[in-house]
This record gives sequence, structure tokens and C-alpha cells, in this order.
Amino acid sequence: MTRAPDEAFAALRALEAALGRAPVAAVLSGSAVAGGLRRLSDIDLLVVVEEAPAPHPDLAIALAQARAIGVALLGPPPRELLDPVPEADLRRALRDVLPALLADLRGDERNVLLTLARMWHTAATGAFAPKDAAAAWAAARLPTRLATWLELAGRAYVGEIEDDWRSHRGRAAELAERLRWQVERACGALGDGGTVWSG
Repeated sequence: MTRAPDEAFAALRALEAALGRAPVAAVLSGSAVAGGLRRLSDIDLLVVVEEAPAPHPDLAIALAQARAIGVALLGPPPRELLDPVPEADLRRALRDVLPALLADLRGDERNVLLTLARMWHTAATGAFAPKDAAAAWAAARLPTRLATWLELAGRAYVGEIEDDWRSHRGRAAELAERLRWQVERACGALGDGGTVWSG
């Protein structure tokens, strides 16, 4: 990526206004870097401030992603700013975020299912991908009856179709459970020690 999208700088300005000062560094990652923003993409922006952040189970994932594919909007390049994330920390983080993520399934089916697909892809390959690409990767490894629903979520994410999960919540729950199992299985299959996801 040669240029960060305008939305990233707008998000950075909003954060600076909320903080009342500029952060020490800011790193853009996620879809904006790994394939380009989609119609429903979030802005994944990691900012470094002078105070230490409160513990959060997503932090190891965000740090690993930012170091692997992030682009500096402010401050040094991510590989100079951030240490590699130990494999065990990332495995633990991927497992620890599962309960809260699954609790949000009803009413946010598309986002939860695509996030689970992305987590499985990362746990299995050590790489970071945008949600639609991760959905395609995961769908190719699922039974057809489940893959169809994940493909639908991916197509809705890029704006090809409109999705309405209200009459398909049973299918969404079944798919989410299968993806949860795959994430946990992939995390358990990783070796002990060492460092991965350093880019």
C-alpha cells in the first residue's frame, strides 16, 4: 500500500481530539492494509500513548497484526516500534476473545462470523487477511452446507449483496460453533514456545 486512506487520517484526528494531544505513534493495519477498505470495513488503528493501556484480551492480536502488516501514520515503522508477539500470547488471546465475540452473534451475525473466519485463518497460517479473503479461505475448508453461509457473509461484506440473518439464526449459530472449534483446534495445533506472527 502506497498511501493510507483518508478515513485513517480522519480516525487519527478524532483520536487526537479525544486524547487532547497527539499520540506517540499510530499504526494502521487490518483491511485498509491487507487488501483495501471494503464498504463495511472498520479502521484498525493502533495508537501508542505515554500511559500504559489497561489489559485487554485483544491487545496481543492487535499488536501482532500491526507489526506484521501495519503502516505508520505517525512515528516509527511498526517493526521498529513493536516487539514480536510470542506465539503463546497470541494463542491465548485468540482463545480468550472467543466468548465475548460469540456473545455478540445475535444481531451482528455477519461481523462475528467473518471475524471468526479471520481468527481461524490467522491461527492456522500465521498470516493476516481481510475478512472477505479469510471467509473464502475458510469456506474452502468447511462442509458445503456451512460454506454457503460464510460465502454469503463475505459477499455482503464487500457490498455485493444485502444479508438478513433474522430468519437464519440457527444456521449462523451452527456456523459460529464450527468456526469456534476450528479456531481452538488451530490454536492447540501450534507448537510450544517460539515466536510467530512477527511478519
